[in-house]
Amino acid sequence: MKLNSCFVLRFIHHLYLLVPVSRNSITKEAVLLNETAAMIFQNCESAHSAEQLADILANRFTDISPVEAKMQLLPYIESLLQEGFLIMDENGKE
Repeated sequence: MKLNSCFVLRFIHHLYLLVPVSRNSITKEAVLLNETAAMIFQNCESAHSAEQLADILANRFTDISPVEAKMQLLPYIESLLQEGFLIMDENGKE
């Protein structure tokens, strides 16, 4: 999976933002992200699966197990795909 090319991830004044860089049907406004959401977008292209993203999160936040991370991450990834912020890459990987 990858970030929709209509957006770029920016860190401005200690805030993570998804900033639209081209006209799109999702939003004209920048989207404020929490640290976990920013980590998803930062790692979505290097991770080959939702499970790998869960491992990345679990390694960053030691108070959550990989199983818990995956349970919380999968519905969020699905919503990001449905909303269009994340898209499937050319190989059909999530």
